[in-house]
Amino acid sequence: MSKVSSKVKLAILGTGILSFCGSLMITALNVAFPTLMNQFHISLSTVQWLTSATMLASCITMFTTAMLYKKIRLKTIFEIAVSLFIINIILALGTPNFGILLLARIIGGISTGLCTPLIFTLIIQNVPTEFSGRYMSLGSLAVAVAPTIGPTFGGLVINYFNWKWIFLFILPFAILSLILGAINIPQAEKTQTITFDWSGLGMVAAFVTLFLLGISKLNIPVIGNIILLVLSLTFLLLYICHSKKVTKLLFNIHVFKNKLFTLFFATYFLLQLTNISLGGFVVPNMAQLAMHATAMVAGLIVLPGSLLRLVFIPLSGRILDEQGPVKPMIIGFTVNVIFFIALVTAVPKLTPIWVMVAYLFYNVGFSLTFSLGINSLPKEVQSDGNAIFNAFQQYSGGNWDNNRFIFNEFGKKRLSRNVWNAVRKPLLP
Repeated sequence: MSKVSSKVKLAILGTGILSFCGSLMITALNVAFPTLMNQFHISLSTVQWLTSATMLASCITMFTTAMLYKKIRLKTIFEIAVSLFIINIILALGTPNFGILLLARIIGGISTGLCTPLIFTLIIQNVPTEFSGRYMSLGSLAVAVAPTIGPTFGGLVINYFNWKWIFLFILPFAILSLILGAINIPQAEKTQTITFDWSGLGMVAAFVTLFLLGISKLNIPVIGNIILLVLSLTFLLLYICHSKKVTKLLFNIHVFKNKLFTLFFATYFLLQLTNISLGGFVVPNMAQLAMHATAMVAGLIVLPGSLLRLVFIPLSGRILDEQGPVKPMIIGFTVNVIFFIALVTAVPKLTPIWVMVAYLFYNVGFSLTFSLGINSLPKEVQSDGNAIFNAFQQYSGGNWDNNRFIFNEFGKKRLSRNVWNAVRKPLLP
């Protein structure tokens, strides 16, 4: 680690703080859903678009970063990201209605989408290969820890203040991030004069948006969902055809020909899907609505497990550098399987303490398996792999309606009738 300059370390820290704040804000607001539903007189299916729309905006923005980072100076992109994040805070603090709050969060999602892949781009460009695993794991802390600390932070803020203070408390950290990044972000590679792939962006945006809507529980006949899914896959096929004709792509989809990268990607996507849905939504909301815990207690349930990641994710990065990915993945997946089996069998007798302990074990397994496979790609396409990893990480978290559907089907078959009835009506309208 001594071969990495202090300037690069501070640049990574600055971008990491902004990314952390963006992810933290998403799940911190999840705890405020019951409050927001009452204040704005909206349903849960409406208020949850604060999460889905934010992550969708973030996901689409991340797809552009492979090209933007080549075209525009990294420091300039970072400064734009911080400016958008502060605009998001100002709009949210002065919001007169839910629509303005949703707009604020979409702007915040664009900010996070610009900033999060920048952490890993700085690592790829400035950190020696022999240290990249541990630095990648440190960069992953912003992505992996913030979503599950969010409910604790949000619960404490709502318990003692109100939901707008979530934005106020985060503002100083955004300013700190601006100072660190603006001073220290290096430009290791020259910018290129390239034409932005607007057609590719349109196809990708249509694909991810229509797919999310297609698997959502909308008030339309099933045939409507099927049509949306078919349309989304059509746009994906169009992008694949587009990738064969254009030399400067939005991102290089051919990275999936690398089998090791594809394995890492599938693992990463599925892990983040369970991570955000469990720690950021299901556990804190079930604690409040089914176990009748306060918002503060609901947040505190996930805190020990989230803090445990601060130790185990860097440890996983060190193991990855020294021994490769196989051992930590096998151990991590085994621990996660045990966690889910234990959670299913113990549902009728769940208590906040039991869930907290079980969630601790889940986080051990999660930390050992949560690793980016960007280094498995050739240097010239690592920026494309970076954009894909981070974009689908956000997309997996934005897929709330699908998570609710899975939870619905699981609950009908497995949950005790008392717990299921307590959760179904408020959580699954």
